[in-house]
Parts: sequence; structure tokens; C-alpha cells
Amino acid sequence: MQYVIQQSDTLTQIALRFNVPIGKLLKANPQIKDPGKIYTGQIIEIPPKGQSAPNVSGTRQYIVKAGDSFGRIAERFNISYNKLLNTNPQVKNPDLLFPGQVIYIPVGPGSIRPPEYTEYVVQAEDTFAGIARKFSVPLQALIDANLDIRNINFIQPGQIIQIPKNYEEIVQTDRPYGYNTMVADIDALLRQFPFIEKKVIGKSVMGRDIIALRLGEGAKTIQYNAAHHANEWITTPVVMKFIEEYARSYQTGKPLGGFDIRKLFNDITLWIVPMVNPDGVDIVVNGVTPQHPYYKELLRINRGNTNFNNWRANIRGVDINRNYPIDWEKAREVGPKSPSPGYYAGPAPASEPETQAIIKFSGENKFDRALAFHTQGKVIFWGYKDIAEKESRYLVNRFSEASGYRPIPYEEGAYYGGFKEWYMDKFRRPAFAPELGEGTNPLPISQFPEIWNDVIGLMLLGIAL
Repeated sequence: MQYVIQQSDTLTQIALRFNVPIGKLLKANPQIKDPGKIYTGQIIEIPPKGQSAPNVSGTRQYIVKAGDSFGRIAERFNISYNKLLNTNPQVKNPDLLFPGQVIYIPVGPGSIRPPEYTEYVVQAEDTFAGIARKFSVPLQALIDANLDIRNINFIQPGQIIQIPKNYEEIVQTDRPYGYNTMVADIDALLRQFPFIEKKVIGKSVMGRDIIALRLGEGAKTIQYNAAHHANEWITTPVVMKFIEEYARSYQTGKPLGGFDIRKLFNDITLWIVPMVNPDGVDIVVNGVTPQHPYYKELLRINRGNTNFNNWRANIRGVDINRNYPIDWEKAREVGPKSPSPGYYAGPAPASEPETQAIIKFSGENKFDRALAFHTQGKVIFWGYKDIAEKESRYLVNRFSEASGYRPIPYEEGAYYGGFKEWYMDKFRRPAFAPELGEGTNPLPISQFPEIWNDVIGLMLLGIAL
């Protein structure tokens, strides 16, 4: 089973807690090179002791928090105690849970948590905006709950309006967004929208989960991914906010951007990988301290500079978007010859676990199209040679109309070793690389509202067309 390292944990303590020999624990976690260097938030595998495997089919993961019990978790997710216990046969003592332990929550197929409301009687001097603030509900959510009110500027004392009770604005877009924030938001999204499916498609160099989230159940399949490059981390909150809005539209039945999301949900399966490069994002967002297990190597690669704003690569100094097995030799030839903050293609094609995860995931699903979100430039890179040219041209022109971003066709020599080109060459289907925002990476989070307004239409069309 998986376990998330907590503050002050040591491998010896973890081995004792789970009654596993430390040698066996190390063997199950080959990514740990130095047993004395583990860090809070790192994910490790606890080797089995002959116990039954969890029933992971039709479930999602949940990380145990301090104070959790099986009873409280069952109540929180509105499932029976016995069902939770039967889903987790690997837990021998349900009264003895540890913070960081991973258990599995059963999710019923197609289950939708209906919105709940409470009535409120409008008072003198009330405004819609004031009521939204009073109940800590976003103004748009209050408007959506009261569509029968034609003009929100004219409400009368004594009028009854509906206050959404279970609205939880989850993805915050006014602060830096790292791996731990994403994991916490995914946990909250799964609680709010149990029809979202979570899948771990691989591990980073440091053992972090590379997570994919599924919305929809149609035959047509589409992949979105973000944060191939560490200092392009702002793409992660963009796709995470999209997941939240898309799921809420499905849950409530309210249109999003003029689209009937329930129809799209039934017709199309959308998989989103919000953070391809979690280790790299972590050092750009949070910096590096001497306690980091790769501290010396990172400083050496970064030429002694403790500012990692220029860091595009994974934790080993390999640029994941130059590591795909398409024109890789050319990428190696024109780029750095050793680990670097960016553009180093790696020691071999697909040498990195992050690259391997996306390759395996794409091969398993054979998506009808894929969009990899990057920053910056307000452009959309499209096409590879003459593959799916007619369809790609039509789609990119529609994306451009929706976003105002300029289409840039493939040009020989520009994008060696990249995901988009690899995907098109491998599957003979369209793929695109929208470059969000404008400026110097990492773009400030203050650009989020402008980026969101530009690309929400593009992201919806990427599904609907």
C-alpha cells in the first residue's frame, strides 16, 4: 500500500509502525537512495505482509489525516462502515489508522451528489453580492441557484432566494500552486464530485504520484496535460479550475460556456493530467533547502544559483518535453550535453519516469486528440509533418477564434523530442500545444484571470468539437 511521509517521520519509525523489515521497505522503494533523506509529502510503498489486496476497482484514494477513524471517514463519504472495511482488507485494525496511510473509498458508478439549498428571506438593504459574502458563496454560484430572478439588482425585502449549501470553491487561483496544493485540491474535488475518477499513471523520480483525473464516460477520448515544464506551473491551476467548473456544471445541470456538460459527459471521456513534472514544479514553487535529497545535485546543475525560476526540467535535470522518442537524437544534438535547468534531452529516449508514464497512459487509451498546456506566448503550436493535417487545421482555427491565440504550424527543427510531435507520429491523430499567457516564465499568478478568460472557450471546444 502507499504511505505519505509525515513531518518528523524516519524510515525506521515507518518500518516499526507497519511491522516491516527496513530492508524490505528499502527494496520496495528503490527511488530512496539515502535512507536518511526522506521528506514530508514523499510517497512510498509499504510492502505487503501477506494481507489481502485492497479492492481498488471502482474506488478512489484517500490519505488518512490526523484524527481520522474508519467511522468518521465512512460518515464523511456517506458510505457504510462495513463497505469501507470490505474495500480495504489490507487494514487489519480499523481503530489504528496512521496519518499518511492510503485507503480506498468506494465510488458508485455515475453517482452524483445533488446540490443542496437553504432558503433565505431578503432583508432591507440586502444585495446579491452582500448575500454571497454573508454566506461565503461565490456570486456566480448564488446567481446559478436563483435563475428565476431575472435581474439580481432588483430584489425585494421578503423575497425568498436559495443559498447553495454544499458549494465549495476548491481550486484557489491567487497563490503559487505546487504539488501538495494540487493533491489537497484533488482530494477535495473527489469529495465534492464523487463521479470524478482518479488514477495514478506513474511515479516521478522522487516517488510522487503522477495523477490523471477522468470526467465523462463516452466512447470519444481526449487527453489534456499540464506542467511538463517546472516553471510553467501556472498551467496546473488552469486545468484544475477547469476540472472543478466542468464537474460542477455536470453536477448542477447548468451550462458552462454555453455547452451542455451533461451531454458532453455522456458522449466524451476526458482525462486530465494536471502535473506531469511534480518534482520540478516543487523546486520552482517552494525552493530547495539543504534537507532536500537532491540539494547538492540541483545546485550543481543550476550553477550554484538558489533561484530556480529558470528551471524547466525534472529533478534530474532532464527536460521531459525533449525526452520523448521522436527526433530525440536531434534534440540531444542541439541541446545541452548534460543535466541542465532546461533543454537537456536526457541520456536516452524516454529515460525519465515522467515521460514513461505519459507514454504508457497514452498507449493504453489511444486518445482521439491531445492538448499539452504550456506557457507562454499566446500561441498554439499545431501539426507535425502532414499527419491529420486537415482536421488539425480546422481545430486550431476554431481554438484560435475562441482564445485570440495565434496558430503556429510545425516547422522542422523547432520541437525535437516533444510530446505533441511524438503523439501525432505515434497515433496519427491531432495534438496541440497552447502556450498560455505572455511574459517571462514562471508567469505570475496574477495573470490567472486573463489566462482563464482567454482559454476557457478553447478548452471547451477541445472537448466538444
